[in-house]
Amino acid sequence: MKPEYAKIAGRYLSVPTGYAAFKHDLGGKITAPLEFAKDLCNIQHYTYFKDGGHFAAFEMPEELAKDVFTFFKKVYSA
Repeated sequence: MKPEYAKIAGRYLSVPTGYAAFKHDLGGKITAPLEFAKDLCNIQHYTYFKDGGHFAAFEMPEELAKDVFTFFKKVYSA
């Protein structure tokens, strides 16, 4: 049974999902914990970046692109 907060979202997202968390995203105060995300989505790939924030694609584009490619390789090679 999913936790009470999972009911707020309506249903579990079963599509393979990648989650990139950034230390400075919205002040570093709102990044959802991995365990919370796992209760809502089918997390197949997770990366915590010690840098970057809400605009990570502008702040660290190479690192983010590598992470996205890693996610797709993982999901599509399965």
